[in-house]
Amino acid sequence: MALPSAPILADPEPLAAVGNAGRLPKGGLGRRLEDLAAGIRGQGGTPLVMECDVTDQEQAAAAVERTATELGRLDTLVNNAGVMLLGPAAGAPLAEWQQMVELNVLGLLYCARAALPHLRRAAADGPRQVADMVNVSSVAGRFAVTATGYTR
Repeated sequence: MALPSAPILADPEPLAAVGNAGRLPKGGLGRRLEDLAAGIRGQGGTPLVMECDVTDQEQAAAAVERTATELGRLDTLVNNAGVMLLGPAAGAPLAEWQQMVELNVLGLLYCARAALPHLRRAAADGPRQVADMVNVSSVAGRFAVTATGYTR
């Protein structure tokens, strides 16, 4: 199936990317994104790969705007960035909790806020008359598991 466009909006490892001086990592994630983009191009699609720290409101908004501008529209937003506090909650550094809330909650909200005008326009003017926002979560929030920030 050919994909007309496939934006990649968020780096799932923002803290690793923040200190990366504006470059995608050469191994691991960077290589996987390059391979994914090549596969999309090979199917006739137009990939857009960018680095973005979604915990930074301006970067999140800029990524959404760049996507809409370069690809001509925004029909779908998938919020998939997230982290989970590992280890016992008692005595966990506050910075880890802040990181988790900034990424899992605020990052999602920043992207959603920036995307909503584009999604509403796509729903009103697009051929499908529909736009989609997908918020991915983890089953870890449904069950208390030892060493994942929960205590019994």
